[in-house]
Amino acid sequence: MERPIGYWVKNLDNVLEGSLDRTLASRGVGRRHWQTLNLLAEAPRTVAEATAELAPFLGPGEMLAVLAELERLGWVAGDPYTLTADGTAALESLRTEVTQVRQRATEGLSEDDYRTTVATLRRMAENLA
Repeated sequence: MERPIGYWVKNLDNVLEGSLDRTLASRGVGRRHWQTLNLLAEAPRTVAEATAELAPFLGPGEMLAVLAELERLGWVAGDPYTLTADGTAALESLRTEVTQVRQRATEGLSEDDYRTTVATLRRMAENLA
């Protein structure tokens, strides 16, 4: 039985999320930590700025908890918050691991296949938005 696209989109989302979560958890952090480290790598942010930029992903008060945990790890400091040298090193190491997850996910796909898949999914989302 051929499964519809919705099945495969949901299934892929679940296995990608699980792989990324396991990768991050092995370093003692979660998705919000990952997003915050990437955000702070671009430029320092106040709590309010970081909260505003990551608002679609955050629960109430979650940014404060994430920043406190990253401070405890020694990966961020200050307000506005910036990455420390240890934070920059941790982010680079995590990026390497996340890249490996992404490479495993696209193994056997050509660049054209990948671009076509992304373009198709984007178009379908736009059609229904």
